[in-house]
Amino acid sequence: MRLWSIQHQNAYRVLCEQGVLRANEQYLFPQGEFPLTHAYSWMIEEMKQRIGPPPHGVRFPIWAWVQWEGKRKARSIRQQGHASPGTPMVQLAIDLPDDQVVLSDFDLFHFCLMFCFIPSDEQQDRMFEEACSRAGVRESDLQLDYLQSPALSRLRQQAEHSWQKIFDLSFWNASLYGDPRRRTIQATFWELRIEQVRKVQKFIAR
Repeated sequence: MRLWSIQHQNAYRVLCEQGVLRANEQYLFPQGEFPLTHAYSWMIEEMKQRIGPPPHGVRFPIWAWVQWEGKRKARSIRQQGHASPGTPMVQLAIDLPDDQVVLSDFDLFHFCLMFCFIPSDEQQDRMFEEACSRAGVRESDLQLDYLQSPALSRLRQQAEHSWQKIFDLSFWNASLYGDPRRRTIQATFWELRIEQVRKVQKFIAR
């Protein structure tokens, strides 16, 4: 499977020197940021079930693109948002075996990051909103780990169960999520080896 992964040039240097690249926790997210760390932990457990446990010493996955805005291509390195402006980066074109990769919808994954419910349709969306209202909470409260109650726990479980939709690439509701022809698909995998790299493009983040 052809993927494209954007990394800091220092990460590429590690890959060249050591022959393998593994995610470094200190660069992943601010420590203690609940929604992000919870979504990462959930994704890790899903990966273990789908492609098996990580190699010894690996805790977090590496991320890549398999499809950008509906096309099997890399994200343009001329776009903003890859990193802070002025950061030296690389875009790696890589080939990995299909059974070492987990694919998921990039836009729907943002629901996981914010601990939100992913509805299948408008009716299901309304029903979840009504359940939140009956429990006396807002959906945005689900991401606040210091708020605890049986009702919140049940709603969090429902929301987390809905996240399975990000892996179903046949699932879509255009009225809720926009044009399916512009879907962006991401990939996660445990590690990258130097022999899996096919092309390297260095660039400076804008």
